[in-house]
This record gives sequence, C-alpha cells and structure tokens, in this order.
Amino acid sequence: MTSLANAAVGDYRLLELIGSGGMGEVYRAVHSKIGRVVAVKVLRRGEQGQALTERFVNEARIQAGLHHPHIAELYDFADLQGRPCIIMEYVDGITLRDRIEGSSAGLPVDDALRIFRSVVGAIAYLHERGIVHRDIKSSNIKLASNGQVKLLDFGIAKDQTSKRLTMAGGCVGTMDYLAPEQIRGTAADARGDVWALGVLFYEMLTASLPFAADSVGALCERITRADYRTPSLTSPLSSELKRVIGRCLRSEPTDRYRDAGELLSDLGRIEQPSLTPAKTARFALSADWRQAARNNWPLFGAGLLLVAVLSAGFLWNRSPTPLPAPPATPSVAQTPPAAAPNVPLGLVRIGTIDGPADVYEDGRPIGTTAKLLEREYPVGSHVALTLKREGYEDLRLEVEVHESGHESHWQLRPKDQR
Repeated sequence: MTSLANAAVGDYRLLELIGSGGMGEVYRAVHSKIGRVVAVKVLRRGEQGQALTERFVNEARIQAGLHHPHIAELYDFADLQGRPCIIMEYVDGITLRDRIEGSSAGLPVDDALRIFRSVVGAIAYLHERGIVHRDIKSSNIKLASNGQVKLLDFGIAKDQTSKRLTMAGGCVGTMDYLAPEQIRGTAADARGDVWALGVLFYEMLTASLPFAADSVGALCERITRADYRTPSLTSPLSSELKRVIGRCLRSEPTDRYRDAGELLSDLGRIEQPSLTPAKTARFALSADWRQAARNNWPLFGAGLLLVAVLSAGFLWNRSPTPLPAPPATPSVAQTPPAAAPNVPLGLVRIGTIDGPADVYEDGRPIGTTAKLLEREYPVGSHVALTLKREGYEDLRLEVEVHESGHESHWQLRPKDQR
C-alpha cells in the first residue's frame, strides 16, 4: 500500500496515515491557508470499484446532513487522483476500544454511563432521522482529549434513500456486534443498532464481548440464541445495568427497545453513582410531602411555627455553656495554615496516545504515562504539568481540578515536525 502522505486534496495537505479499513485510508491533514487540522478518508482502490464508490458517496451524503455534538462533522467531499475523499472533523484522542483494553475489568461505572449515554444520544439522533448506523462498535467511537465522545464511520449506514448495496441474503457489519436477524440475513433496522449498543455496553463494563467464541460458527450460534454469560458487576447499580443489557440483547427484535431514543429515556432513570442521595436527602421533601404541603398549607405552616416556638423556648432555657478563655495574643503574627482542612480531592488522570512520556510537576518527575497516570489534588486548584519524551517537543498542560475528576489523553509532537 503506497502512502499518500504529502499529497494535496484541494487546499488540504495529507500529513500522515492514521488508520485504514475495508473501504479506505484515513489521513491527518492540514489546510494550507487557515491551518485547520482535519481527517481525510480516501477511498481504497479495489476490484469492486463501482460498488465501493457508490457506498462511499452514500456515506458522505448521510454524514453531510448530521450536526450533533457526539458525531464527527463532515466538512467537504473532494477528489484525489480519481479517488473520492471525505474531509471531516479530526478527533485527537483514543478509541473507546483502546480505553477498554487499557482496563483489566471494564470501565468505572460512572465513566461507562457517561460515555454510553453520549453514544446512545448520537444513535437516537440518527434513528429520529430514519438512519440506521449498522456498524456500532468500540473502535468506531473516539474519546477526544477534551473529554468529548464522537461517533465515527458511516460507511455502511443507510436511510430511506440508500440504494441496496449488499447481496440478497448477505449481511454487513462486524460479527461480534451483529444481531440475530442480521446473522440470518434479514435487513437491519433501529433494533439492530439497539442490539449492538447492548454488546457495546457489556464490553465497556466487563472488558470482554458477550458472545466471544472460538469459531465463526459457534459465534453465530451463540448470537442467534442470545446465549451470553450474565456480567459480574460489583456496582450498586448492577441490577439496573444488567436489566438494560438484558433488554438490548433479546433474540426477538420486538422484545428490545424499539430504538435508541427509548433506550436513552430508560438510561435517564439510572442515577449516576457519584450523585448519592444521602448528600441531599435531608434538605429535600418527597413529592408526596410537597403535594401535601401545597394542599394543606395553613395547617402545615402552623405546624412549622409551633416547632419554631418550641425550639426557641428550649434554647432560651438551656444553661449557657461557658466559652473557653481566648488564647494569649502572640507577640508576632501567626502564619496561617498552608491549606484549609477537609478540602475535597479530585482525581486527575493523564495519558498519551502515541507512546509513554515522563510527567513533571514544578520541574520534578512524578511518573510516566506507560499506564494512565493518576494523581489527587485539591478541588479547585490549577495544576501545571509537563510531558517529556526524547526526540519530542515538551507538552505543557494546565489542569483545573474538579470534584468529578479530570481525564485527558495527549499526543506529543516530534521536534522536527513543522
């Protein structure tokens, strides 16, 4: 395969190959006048030239009409030496598959729910427009360095105007994510995407696929029977998570969520683990009590007044507790403590997507990104870090620490790169 690096596509110059698939090669490119960095997908030359070209044009047509925060944006459609090219948003980060493979037992539940809700929201947006993605999988989802989740690759997506580009009785998609009806050669609809979302959620939570098998035949048999091992989860939300997966992975399409919109609505009922009810329960009245207060406000108000009067009388009659004597005034001003006590800590996770780097804080080494580097800092603080690797430019970061944590994945630039 000959690299097209340094070739020009209109005002864009291809810089480097960043991926390839069955239909094309994807390059990182830059606009020669305005400096915008993009991804350029170039159709691969092959024997089925006309069929691949039609599918490629169909991909561009569908993606061109999509504008959603969790879907990669299409900018233009161009030509390179007779080969059609899709020019689209470049997402700097790692794929969800890479993130899953970096975890030994699946993603933390709060991370998994956040990412999964973003993906389901993007698919719900498609289903509302009569579009079926048909290739939902962890390698087609990118996790940007700024935390955004982006759905990629509409190579086999279809809508009401898409031509039939597959053989009768054939199926398209990635085997591990195919629904039973797709295995049998039936045309997929929104419920096929729902099945793939169930496979994806299982994979995110367990770092394994639900229907893994030693052969294609065994894999197809397990899928058609919806035969998967119930995941072992330790989260307090495990019963809810298993329920969602179970409804997505039912062998009969009519028994699943009818589309991603219904699935998204159900996910909205699951409370994130970090939002513990105990923190707010004492300050909130239940819906029944609020309704009772509205319907019987004179009685309810009199009761509150009585409680207030009794409390005031109780406090009035209590014996005052003597206050401790104030400390002697020091001869010199005392130095305030370096940090306030009981300040909550936030977790900062730093990773690199192109090899390990050494991490420095205030000029001293604190670790490496050979694995995801994790450090705790006071919430609200700003942390200045520097990533270093021999032969690469230093990358300086400033991270604001939040209570919910912070995670970023970065790519260093070679020193000789212009």
